[in-house]
Parts: sequence; C-alpha cells; structure tokens
Amino acid sequence: MVLFEEIYSEYYFMVNRFSVRMTGEQNTADDITQEVFLDLYHQLKAKKEIRSMKSWLFRIAANKSINHMRKLGKIELTENNTPFEKLIEPEREYELTEELNESIQQLEEQDQVLLALYSEGLSYKEIAEVTGIKVTSVGKTLSRALSRLRKTFKHNYHELFSE
Repeated sequence: MVLFEEIYSEYYFMVNRFSVRMTGEQNTADDITQEVFLDLYHQLKAKKEIRSMKSWLFRIAANKSINHMRKLGKIELTENNTPFEKLIEPEREYELTEELNESIQQLEEQDQVLLALYSEGLSYKEIAEVTGIKVTSVGKTLSRALSRLRKTFKHNYHELFSE
C-alpha cells in the first residue's frame, strides 16, 4: 500500500510529537501513534474517504490521547501574564519545560488540544477541522486557552515571577 507508506513517512514524527505533548510520555505517545496509523491503514483499506489527511490524523491522535489521559485520571478540570523578559539560563530550560508541561496538564482537555495543535503549526482552518470549533472562533478560543495557561503557570510557579 504505497499511499499508506507515503502518509506514514510524511506524518509519523508530527503525530508522535503531538502525542508526546498531549500525554507527556514518549512510550505512551509511541503506542498512540501506532494506533493512529493502524486506524488509518484500516480506513484506507476500506476505501473510506478522508478529506484532509493532516486534520484527520491530528483528530484521531487528540482523541486517543484524551482517552488515555482520562483512563489515568490525569485530566483535571481546574480554573486557573507570563512575562518572559528575563533570559532563561540554559540549565534551567529543561526544568521550565517540565513546569510548563505540568501547567498544561492542569488545563481543560479542549485547551490542551488547542495548544498542542497550535504548537504543531496547524492553521486555524486545520485546528477548526480537528476540534469542531468554527474557524472564526479559533483565534479567540486559542487566545483564551493561552491566557488560562499563563494564569495557571504563574499560579503554580509564582516564585519565578517575583523579584
């Protein structure tokens, strides 16, 4: 199946990176990525139409990641301006990335999906296709998700923002 191999080669790392962002675990992301491409294989074999391959793959990856996080009880619904004017020391960058990922995990699942899709460089149209949000609402919804992330991060790690 040449088409499948081409799609797999083109999108594997993108879907895997997205799944890592969603779950925070490489092994889990690897499993989810495999499941996504297995689903794709079956879709193609059944000759079912997929309008936008990229959107379809991200939608399936998002759903599988959310289902995994729900099973583990890692999706918590909580309500919570990160000025990055100061330079981050290189030795602190990994720790800050972990802290940021922890803050993302505290957001509602829709916010997590939006931020992950946006960080993968998807257009507003593609984000709308994956999430079901109207294209005209994606920008505002994403802006609100980023605002909630800033508040959560600042609340969790307020010591970073005090002089």
